[in-house]
Amino acid sequence: MNVSKKKFSPLVSIIVPVYNVAPYLQKALDSLLGQTLQNIEVICVDDKSEDNSLSLLRTYEKKDGRIKVLALDVNQGVSVARNEGMKMARGEYLGFLDPDDTVDLDFFENLWTRAAATGADIVKGLRKVIPSFGEAELSRLSSEEFSKKIAQNKMYFSYEFSVAIFKRSFLEKHKIDFPRGIIVCEEIVFLLKAILLTNRVEVVSDKSYYYLFRREGSLNSVMWNDAKIKSSVLACNMMVDFIRDANLDLESYVIGFQDQMTRLLDYVFYKSSSPQMKQFIISHSIEIYSRCKYPNEYAKTYPFYAEHLKGLLTKK
Repeated sequence: MNVSKKKFSPLVSIIVPVYNVAPYLQKALDSLLGQTLQNIEVICVDDKSEDNSLSLLRTYEKKDGRIKVLALDVNQGVSVARNEGMKMARGEYLGFLDPDDTVDLDFFENLWTRAAATGADIVKGLRKVIPSFGEAELSRLSSEEFSKKIAQNKMYFSYEFSVAIFKRSFLEKHKIDFPRGIIVCEEIVFLLKAILLTNRVEVVSDKSYYYLFRREGSLNSVMWNDAKIKSSVLACNMMVDFIRDANLDLESYVIGFQDQMTRLLDYVFYKSSSPQMKQFIISHSIEIYSRCKYPNEYAKTYPFYAEHLKGLLTKK
């Protein structure tokens, strides 16, 4: 459908940050323009790409009036790109798509329908990972398992922000955006702010966002440099502060606190090949553990982590 001259009020604004992704861009945009929910706008923010990404965006912009293109004059990173897209958005809800990913063609219709029926600030779909070879696989937990965990406690929704839509008025009221100066984990900071402030998260378990797992073929390609390691540690410190200052019950606090411990020790630690940076991560993990509000309850719930961190703290 060509809606280039048709005025409409978008129900969902979908923000796509773009930087040097020309080989993937067409498939991503086609999955958005083919959505069964037609009252959408697609805001593409080109972060000073050096390939022909911007040219492709301009071509799509001419074909379909629902696409809006903002070209930044200077490369500023994905946080700025998404924030600029959010400023332009006019939809009742905001969604996000990375430019090498796709979604089911009825993904946004189903999420918006649930949002309209419930009034929820956040409605989450399912993520499936597209590995280098083979069929799509469920990410981490099956949809049923993940739905049950989030139903038990909203703090379990601590990753996969792009599979959700967020009420724009809710984000604006609480000034929730993506932190500048953080080059990894910025989306987790955004999601945590939203989760801490919302009273409700709805889950749609049968509609999927397809995450393309790109691997360049070498071990170093999956490792992080020092800047990314330091950025991730900064993000975790920020999130521990958010959790501390939020009005959370004990269980929710412990879940949120453990999420940061897991991120540092079970994820970021193995992203570094540098002994110095591994020690940097451990030192900050010990410091964060020393700030735990409920160390006894944490030790009961996660004894392995607590005993290990307490031992490291004692030796320090």
